[in-house]
Amino acid sequence: MQELAIEEWLGQQFPLDTIDEIKKGATGGDCLQIVNTRQNQNCGSIYYESKRTKAFQPNWIEKFKNDIRDKNADIGVLVTEAMP
Repeated sequence: MQELAIEEWLGQQFPLDTIDEIKKGATGGDCLQIVNTRQNQNCGSIYYESKRTKAFQPNWIEKFKNDIRDKNADIGVLVTEAMP
């Protein structure tokens, strides 16, 4: 449910942007935000992944970097309750 809250919040805060959900069970994070100008030109993308666990896992970082590259995103944002 955390991923749905993130998608909803992004959609409300950035109405010009496209928020693409990454389907549950699919490899990768939670959503990809396509950042658009007021003229509806794509000017970049942000890849989001959320983790809701009690312990931070260092191996998340390398996987996250690979996922960012796989999605051709410009920036990645990892949302987590547990900090390293």
